[in-house]
Amino acid sequence: MLEEVNGIRTLKTGNSIAKPVIHGLHSNRVLILNNSIRQEGQQWGAEHAPEIDPFVSNSISVIKGASAIKYGFDAIGGVVLIEPQKISDSAGMYGELNLIGFSNGRQGAISGSVNSRFKKIPALSISLQGSMKRGGNNHTPNYFLKNTGIKEYNFSSAVNWEKKNYGVNFFYSQFNTDLGIFSGSHIGNLTDLQNAFQQSEPVESSGFSYLIDRPRQHIEHELTKASYYLKTGTIGKLNFVYGRQYNLRYEYDKHKPLNDSLANLNNPELKLELTSALTRKFVSITFP
Repeated sequence: MLEEVNGIRTLKTGNSIAKPVIHGLHSNRVLILNNSIRQEGQQWGAEHAPEIDPFVSNSISVIKGASAIKYGFDAIGGVVLIEPQKISDSAGMYGELNLIGFSNGRQGAISGSVNSRFKKIPALSISLQGSMKRGGNNHTPNYFLKNTGIKEYNFSSAVNWEKKNYGVNFFYSQFNTDLGIFSGSHIGNLTDLQNAFQQSEPVESSGFSYLIDRPRQHIEHELTKASYYLKTGTIGKLNFVYGRQYNLRYEYDKHKPLNDSLANLNNPELKLELTSALTRKFVSITFP
């Protein structure tokens, strides 16, 4: 989606891992704000894609240049702002369903959302959203790429209570995915790399399959946000925001340990876990 914006490129690791590049900078030099909360997984390296469901967003915008400075020193490359879908101001229930298919990888995606504002309780509104994605081995014109499937499921919910002078919002989202890493890209030494360059096709061949085997990544991401605002006058507003983020990443090497007892556990070779919290208070002023 970001590739459609002028000046934005992506750094790709395989067919399913990509992250934005702005002015030649990426990872923790490009700040991603998901529903106004910093995406902490950006600091984990070039081969770690942002853990964000594109269907949860209502708008995606990019800020570059001097305007990005106000977001912090780590936004030297730029800022990507992702805003969730807004709940309708009028009473009633509204829904949306998206079905997407890809011939390469025989991949399919489905996403649905329901928004409701209650007529008898006009201050209360609720939003529910969920999506699923499944894909198998991708293919070139001549052969399949072994172990390049993807499996993903995500959901989010929001509850709003809005009165004339104050409002409360609660948002929760969860992102879960399993990514297969192309087996033919796994090398043990420089000799393996040289041999791979000389082959017209990958050494490991495969037909089509939805199976995701080693090497692979398993990723989980949770975002919880609670916000409150109180109007203090005709132009002033007091805001309070609390955000909690949980990131979990398992990375599995191509080969299991030589020890049989360890191999039977099928544990990941690398585990990254990060829990962070944010509390922010500020006063905003709107001039007539």
